[in-house]
Amino acid sequence: MADNGTDLESHSEFLEPQALIHASEFAQLIDSERKASDMLKQSEMQLAKFACDFGSISKRNKSQQRALEIANFQLKHYISEIEENNAALTVAYQGTICCLALAADFKDRNTGEHIVRMSRYAAFLALRCGFPVEEAEDILHASPMHDIGKIGVPGIILTKPGALDQNEREAIEKHTIFGGEILRGASSKVLDLARVIALTHHERWDGKGYPKGLSKADIPKVGRIAALADVLDALTMERPYKKAMSFDRAKDIIKQDRACAFDPQITDIFLENIDSFKHIKKEVESQELKYPKIEMLDHSKTGFMEWLCSMS
Repeated sequence: MADNGTDLESHSEFLEPQALIHASEFAQLIDSERKASDMLKQSEMQLAKFACDFGSISKRNKSQQRALEIANFQLKHYISEIEENNAALTVAYQGTICCLALAADFKDRNTGEHIVRMSRYAAFLALRCGFPVEEAEDILHASPMHDIGKIGVPGIILTKPGALDQNEREAIEKHTIFGGEILRGASSKVLDLARVIALTHHERWDGKGYPKGLSKADIPKVGRIAALADVLDALTMERPYKKAMSFDRAKDIIKQDRACAFDPQITDIFLENIDSFKHIKKEVESQELKYPKIEMLDHSKTGFMEWLCSMS
């Protein structure tokens, strides 16, 4: 025991410094652990905050997603209502145009059939002259009003079985002016186009037409197209003062008037597509037995628009 005590005593001078070193190291270790514990707590708190924020963001995103779904549903509903309203307006608008186009039929009983054939000739000719389908369709709806001004011409002149005298001819030529006045101030594209056609479908390539004596390119192209379509049908239909002419005979007359009455380029296009014009005439004749006049102007119902699109 004494030896042991002696040993301890002999080493006592080293114990205190060594203990201090160990104590210092231990204290550093505790401090490091405390810092690590604090960092861990901070990390846990940060993770908890992240989890909370993520939950809020997720909840907010779900709310926004729901709001977007509701807004999208409402938008589709509004679009559907607009499309339905537009469709109803289109039907009403086209119905008004048809009634307006047939107004002249009260003065001239041959007008009803004439405007159907003439408008289809004009639309197809416009398509072959380079107009897109949409514009050809506008011409289809506008052309029936080319003779609307005849409601201002005395019926006795329109139905006279013989040749017209000078005064009567001047009176009937005014239907172009009357038509332009009736359609003046139109706010729609189709009615504005109808006004141009009404005013210019009796102008001639050589400048000898009426009402203004326009010539060549001064005549709007739709007027030049309508002029040929109008004459083609006028020649092949029976009137109080003449019998109907054969289609081939009418074709020959139009060919003779190339570069005189008619635009030469448009005339050539007509001659190149003569079979299609014969097809249109035949279709109208067969449909006249099935549909009333006003329904003949519903070109989607009669299938003409489908045929026209197939030719584009």
